[in-house]
Amino acid sequence: MKCKLCGRTLAIEDTDGYCLHCRITHTDKVPPPHRIHGRLKAIRQHCRDCVGVGTGGSSHDIKHCTCTPDAAPPNYRCALYPWRSGKRRKTGHNTLGPIIRKHCLECMGGDTKLVRNCQSTNCALHPYRFGGKKRE
Repeated sequence: MKCKLCGRTLAIEDTDGYCLHCRITHTDKVPPPHRIHGRLKAIRQHCRDCVGVGTGGSSHDIKHCTCTPDAAPPNYRCALYPWRSGKRRKTGHNTLGPIIRKHCLECMGGDTKLVRNCQSTNCALHPYRFGGKKRE
C-alpha cells in the first residue's frame, strides 16, 4: 500500500493510509488518526512514533530506549519510560493520567496553557493530555 499524499510504501501499522512522515509534517492535510482507546495503548503508540517504528525504527528500539526517567543530560528524560512496552508496571502509581500529564507538560516546556491549546492532534497522547478523563 502507498501513502495517499507522498506515495511512500506504508508500514503495517499505517492503517489510515498515511505514512508517519506525512502525519507529522502535513497535519493540515492528514485527518487525525482514529482514537486509541486506553492510556497504555496510547503510551505504546507514542513510543512507537517516537522511535520511528514504521520509518526504520523497530520494537527493539523501544525495548532498549535510552530515555529513562533518571537519564543524565543530554539524554531526554521520559516519564513514560516504564510503560513503553504497553504493559502495566508496579511503580506505586494508581493511574496513568498524571504520568501522561507530566509528559505533556515536559513536551510543552511546563506551560499549562500550551498543553491546553496543543495542536498536535496526531499525537496518541493528545486526548489524555489533561491527566483525567479522555477529552478531545
